[in-house]
Parts: sequence; C-alpha cells; structure tokens
Amino acid sequence: KPSERNNQLTKKLQDEQDVLLGLLMKYTDRHPTVSAQRAKIEEIEKQIQQTEKQNTLKNQQPGASKSPGLVDSESGTELLTSHLQALANSRVLLASREREAQSFVKNPPGYCRVFTQASTKDVTETKRAPKVIFMGVFGGAVGGGGALLLILLLILLDPKLKTPADARRVTGLPVVATLGNLNKMTPASQAQWAFRTWVSLQGKLRSSKNRGFVCGITSSSPGEGRSTWVNLLSQAASDCGYRVLTIAASREDDPFHIKPNGNHHEPETFQESESRALTHSMLNTPAQVTEQLTGENPQPMVHIPLPGWVWNLERRKQWQVALNQWKNIENVVIFVELPPATEPEAVLLAEKLPNLLWLTDCGKADASDTREQLVTLRDAHCNLVGTLLNHDLSTRSRKPFAKWMPCLLLGLVLSSAGAAQAQGPSGPNTAASVPSFQTNTSFSAALSPTQRADWQKKLTLGPGDMLNFTLFGQPELARNEVMIGPDGRVSYLQAQDIMAAGFTVDELRKKFDEELSKYYRAPNVIVTPFAYNSKKYYVLGKVMNKGVFTLDRPITVMEAVARAHGFETGTIDNQNSVDLVDLQKSFVMRQGKRLPVNLEKLFQEGDLSQNAPLEPNDYLYFASGALKEVYVLGDVNVPGPHTWTENVTVISAISARGGYTLRAYKSKVLVIRGSLNKPQTFVVDTWATLDGRATDFKLEPKDIIFVPHRPFIRAEELLDLAATAFIQSSVAAWAGGNVGPIFTKPVLPNL
Repeated sequence: KPSERNNQLTKKLQDEQDVLLGLLMKYTDRHPTVSAQRAKIEEIEKQIQQTEKQNTLKNQQPGASKSPGLVDSESGTELLTSHLQALANSRVLLASREREAQSFVKNPPGYCRVFTQASTKDVTETKRAPKVIFMGVFGGAVGGGGALLLILLLILLDPKLKTPADARRVTGLPVVATLGNLNKMTPASQAQWAFRTWVSLQGKLRSSKNRGFVCGITSSSPGEGRSTWVNLLSQAASDCGYRVLTIAASREDDPFHIKPNGNHHEPETFQESESRALTHSMLNTPAQVTEQLTGENPQPMVHIPLPGWVWNLERRKQWQVALNQWKNIENVVIFVELPPATEPEAVLLAEKLPNLLWLTDCGKADASDTREQLVTLRDAHCNLVGTLLNHDLSTRSRKPFAKWMPCLLLGLVLSSAGAAQAQGPSGPNTAASVPSFQTNTSFSAALSPTQRADWQKKLTLGPGDMLNFTLFGQPELARNEVMIGPDGRVSYLQAQDIMAAGFTVDELRKKFDEELSKYYRAPNVIVTPFAYNSKKYYVLGKVMNKGVFTLDRPITVMEAVARAHGFETGTIDNQNSVDLVDLQKSFVMRQGKRLPVNLEKLFQEGDLSQNAPLEPNDYLYFASGALKEVYVLGDVNVPGPHTWTENVTVISAISARGGYTLRAYKSKVLVIRGSLNKPQTFVVDTWATLDGRATDFKLEPKDIIFVPHRPFIRAEELLDLAATAFIQSSVAAWAGGNVGPIFTKPVLPNL
C-alpha cells in the first residue's frame, strides 16, 4: 500500500540520517563519505516526495469518488506527514549540534577555561604598601646581585696570583709545593712540612753525579719569602743526612732578607757555628768551603752570604768555578737564594744551575710581570723545574666558597648564553661568509647537541626521502615507505601534492594536519622518517669507489674515505706499494669555497683536528699524485731519474743508479732543491756517511743530485799515462836488447 511504502521510506530516512550524524562526528562536510551519505539521503527524500505525488494524483482521478470526510482526512494526513518530517529534520539537526557541543566540552579548543562568571562581589581592593615593600625588596635583591657580580668581576680580573691554579696557569709550570701561614704553625708542624716537601722535591730535581742536588730559588719581586723557603728546606735536607750549603746572593740593605740566625721561624738546631757567614772572598778560595763540609770536623750546614750581587765578568767566572767545585762534593745539597727576576744579574746567576724553582707569593705576584720574567729565564735556557706557592690561602673557610664559585660562574654563563640564543640573530648578515667546520678530535662525527651543525639542528626533507604516515586512532589508514617525489611533493589520503622539500618533519606534519582538517574532525597525522636519501656528498679523484654517497648519518672526511674503500695504490719498481694521490693538491669544497682542511696532516700525521664533519653537497676531490722523482746526474754509472719515496736518501738514490764511477768526487756531492731561479743548494760528504761519521741526507721530490768528478782527476790521468808510458818504454827497451830468437842473457836488467 502507498501508506506502508511511505512509512518504510520515512524509517529508512531516519536511519540514514543517524548514520550521517555519526559520520559528521569524524569527518567534515567535504569528506567523500559524508557527501555520498548526503546524496543517499536526498535520494530517499525524492522517493518520499514522488510517493506523495502519486497518492495525490490517484485520489484526483475522475472515476474516483471520495466522500468529503475522506478528502479531509487525507489532506490532514499529508499535513501531519509534512509536519512529522520537519520535526524529524529538526531532531537530527538538534542531535548533531548537541554532539558537537559535547565534543567541544570534552576537548575545548584554546588554552582558556571559564570556571565561574565574574561579578562585582569578586572584586577586591589591594593596598599600595605591599607593592612598595615588594619593589623595595626586589630592588635590594637586584642591587645586591649587581654588587655580588661586581665583586666576582673584580676577583676574576684581579691580576694577582692567589691560588695554585693561578700559579699553574700563568707560569705554565707544575706547583710542586705550597706553604701556608707560618704564624699558625708550631715548630713541629713546620719541621714535618719541610720534611714532606723536601722528600717530594727530590723526585723532581735533577741530581748530580755525586748523588747531590743544586737548586736555585727566585721570585718576581723582593719579599716573597725566598729566605724562609731556603732555611726550611735546608734544615730538612740536613735532617735527611745531606751536607747542606746555602748561598744568599742578596743585597746587604735588602729589608726582606732573613739572616740564618734570625727570628723568622728558624729551627733551634741551626747553630751559630753552622751558619757562620762567609764573605764573598770565599769565591776566590772555594776550597775553604769544601774543607768545612768534608774536613776533619765537617759541619752539616754552611751558609755563604754574597752581598753586592751586581757583579762584573771576573766575579761571575769565579762564581762558576766555585760552583763547579762545590757540586763535586759527595752527597751535598746546594740551595742558591737568587735575587728577584727583575734584576738582570738573577738571570746570569741562574744560567748554569741544574735546577731552578720559581717562588710565587699569594696576593703579591703580578701575572703580567711573572710571564715576562719567565720568558726571559726560558730564553736564557734556565732549567725551570716547577713553582712554589707561598702564603697559600686554601684554608677550610675558603673551601666552600671555592666549591660553589665555579657553579655560580657556570650558571651566569649559561644564563647569558640562553638569553643570547633566545634573542636569535641580530640581522640578515650574521652568518659567516667563509665556510667553517667544528673541530673534531675523534674518528666519528657523533657530536653533542651543542656542537651540531646548522643542517643537523634543522634537518629538512628532500626528494628521495621515504616517510611513514598514519592517522592517530585509525591504524587502518597507515601508509608505509611513501617516497617524496622529484618535485619535492608527497601525498597522503585527501592531502595531495603537499610540498615537503625544505621542511622539517614537524613542519610537514602541521601542513598535513591543516590540509586534512578540511575532511576530518581534529586530525592528528603521525609522520615518521623511514630513510633519508636526499642529502648527498660527492667523492671523486684517486679513491677506489668514487661517486655520490648518501649522507644518511653524521660523517667525517676520514669516514668518507673509508666508505670509498680508501685511496688508489700502485707499485714502484715492482716492489714498493704507494698511494696514487697527492694530498697537497686535494681539497674539500663547501658552498663553492674550500674548507681550511689540511689533508696531509690528517692522513699522514694523524692530526684528528683536521677531521672535518661533512655537510650536504660537500665535494671531496683527491688529486692524482704524479710520480715523484729525483734526478741523479754526473759521475754515476747510470745517470737518470729515480722514483722518490718518503725514505729515499742521497746514498740510496746513487746506489739505485749504478753507484759511482771511478772519476766521482764522493766528498762533494751537490744537492739542488727548489726552482732554477732561486735554487737552494746543499753539499753532502758521502764519504763521511759511508764511514759512519755523518747521517745520510734525506731527499725531497724534484731534487737534483750532481756527482762531480774529482778536481785533480786530470793530474791523476796524466800521472797514470806517464807511469804507463815509462813502464812500456822500459819493457820495450829491455826486450829489444835481451829478447830475440834465443835468449842471449839469462839475467834480468837492473831497472
């Protein structure tokens, strides 16, 4: 019946509308599934309308007789049906909007959420006093922080040496011993410190052939404690059984000089007889000092003051003679208290000392002066063993400060670095115009995140890269190993021809989310790289496997050569294998410019600082190494070229060309090196080399070896001709007079 068919179509329409509502929860109106469902609903609505029109035409036929009540009932039914349809459409629309509202309630967009409505009751008044107090406290904290920072800067910029680290950094010498405040040390603790320090110094000083030590002590300026150190160390050496001789080369009016019998922390055992002052006249008679140390009544310690140390040449010669004689005493320790290094005479006195210690007083020595004076001592070839630190302030009260001070400085540096990174580049011209590379002291390019290059920090995609796509919550829509086309575009689902070249993975994911949001409700695309094939580098020249390589991971120059299976090799004279590459002419190109990479140091000397990490589109070219030769000319048996190797010498090159002729002048072999306009010549005595009196001369490529003939060879030839002619004439004369058909005289002539 028509009414039953109409009811079936209406029920079917409601079911399809429910399906449409479910699709709208996942997809937008532009999705093909939603469009197909809407078309299906429109088709059902058309069928319902056609059914209603057929019923109306059937009732209006001429033969049809309808009662007025029936006509009215049918028209009322049509009205009810149309009203019911309108209500059903309204219900579907209301349900869809209700579900959309529920989805927004569960996952609201944005970052704001309204918890309660604002009203005048919620308004509260705040007083000004808390703000003033807060700003005052904040300003005080800022001022205190600035003052603390200023103090730290003053500490850092202080030119005075205060810690062992400062002394080690400025002098470039190891800190062999330190001494604190003697006023806070008992005599027993002083003796223990001196004993430990002397025992430690013995392993660092150069001993003499008679099991003794000669050591000088100098400093940057007067009053840094040289006499104190000499007295304490000499007493400790005496306690260890050594004969001790102390020499004080200081001015008589020096207010910082401490006499051996003074009260400046001098051990009680230092007797007057042991520290008897000897005048500088002892330099003329050094045997007197030797007698005091090795005579019948030897003294364990002898002190020689040398006032007026600004000497002339004669006095310095006396000093050298006396010092050489005293060094020969068996088991003797000689401490020389030198003047400050600011005086030129200190350098002259320290030149011949086997050991020299540099004394630094904490808080008094200046860094720049110390550097200048140490440079002068090193130029004078003084043997600087180490540095001593006097008045070391590394006490317990300073240790906590020393512990957290590096942490505070590190925090300030990191905060400033973070602020600079947050600001970013100041302009378009901040990039360096010359390509550079990070120094890499390892075989691999596995660098930390802070050392990565710009292309690694922002890794972009390109043609040839392969990606995996999936939609969150819908694994059935996954697509694997999707390749980016040569045009740099990639497609996934309804997002077609999306430009991927030049974008990172995160940027590409956002583009897909934006494009698929036209078809899906809140899409979340997951993009996973499968393979990187777009980044390339090129290796050409004299390598085994040349060509284009994929930069699928961080790689260095050395790894690139290894991936190319190394350099091409050849043989010389059918016995020596050599690389056919000229590293001096090889290079690495980046962005049209050559990198400052020394390939010779990298591959021949093992300098890994030249092992540069590669970047996309880098070009490595290894030039062909033309056969390097040296040329042997002159009086040799086979003159001509000889193949150069790293170990070829003059003797080996001449031997390879057949050796010398009988006319060769072996004592004056000439080696010519360099261009013909400005050649560099060397005269080699090969006789001395063959006799073991001199080392062989090492050659370089393109060297010319010329072996001249002996300058007196003509005279030798004339003498040889004369002797030969004389012998021939004598033999002919004797044969003419004595030799015939029959010997006439059986005796030989008297020649």
